[in-house]
Amino acid sequence: MTSAEVLAEVGGVAPMGSHPDTPDDADAALQAVARSASRLVGRACRPLGRLASRALPGGGGTVLVVALTSPYGDLVAKLAPPAVTAAGARAQCAAEEATSGVLGGPRVPRVLGHDPVAGLVVMERATGEPLATHVARGDLAAATRAGRALAVLHGTTAGVAAQLAAGSHRAPTAADHLRDLVLPQPRQLGPCAQPRSVARSASELADAVVLAVDAVAAPLRLVHRDLHPRQVIVDGDQTWLLDWDLAAAGDPALDVGNLLGHARSRLAPAAAEAFVVAFLAGYRSHDTTRALARVAPYEAFTYLRLACKTARVRGPAGSPEVQRLLRRGRGALLAVDTAAATSMAGPPARQVLEVL
Repeated sequence: MTSAEVLAEVGGVAPMGSHPDTPDDADAALQAVARSASRLVGRACRPLGRLASRALPGGGGTVLVVALTSPYGDLVAKLAPPAVTAAGARAQCAAEEATSGVLGGPRVPRVLGHDPVAGLVVMERATGEPLATHVARGDLAAATRAGRALAVLHGTTAGVAAQLAAGSHRAPTAADHLRDLVLPQPRQLGPCAQPRSVARSASELADAVVLAVDAVAAPLRLVHRDLHPRQVIVDGDQTWLLDWDLAAAGDPALDVGNLLGHARSRLAPAAAEAFVVAFLAGYRSHDTTRALARVAPYEAFTYLRLACKTARVRGPAGSPEVQRLLRRGRGALLAVDTAAATSMAGPPARQVLEVL
């Protein structure tokens, strides 16, 4: 049975309640998740341990991810605010349906059950190691396979993206991505104890990115919107893509720019460029959307997003890193050849260069 068919048939279970603060409560919460997962998938599930637990920014609730074992094999249960899991489950099912059996495409964990009342999703568990681990030990072939898998995803989800855009009655804009993905907003860095000049620099970069992205027409595809080397699991020839909660219709270049930005900001320069070359070689081999011609503004967007996150998490102590990331963002935009940008986008592209 496909993920979509499973989701159409499952019923609800009772809400899970609050998240734990003590070891005893933690164990009780894992057992409660396992019991609810068992009812959801119709087989006994036993908790193996907690994979992740984090608070959502802005007081948006908590995400708890639990590893389970069952007659189906190892599973993952995710408990989060219902709106979060509902959006993620829909996108995950759509991605799995679109790419299942496609040569060179990604593996997307199959959803076995979704309770929209409790905000609980049960899915198969990915096997292998994070792409970040492969890259750390110099396995660049894994980066090439990941690039190819992402290009296949983008090449096979035009219909999915059209449905998502129709559901929101319009195609998403750069301002939409900025609102959804950047916390705090660049103009709200003051409460994070950042210097006024840093907040101004972040706002200017945000304006320039919005101009650059919206100036260029791009095909709509299903895009992950939070793709980084820890969300990609590689197991031999299989490449898994995880955590679809922020997925939406958009320009495939967003996902590519996100991966490049994470690599270049987190890895040593030589290792980062080796990763970029290998990843882009794989992506280019199956790119049907010309995404690589539009990557630079989205890489800049990633640096802006990371800068604002650093400000939120580290406060004033993170100011030097925030400034470093903003400089990278400006560099990513300014590295675009002026003549090429102008020929693609006309006056808006020149405005980007003037803003910076």
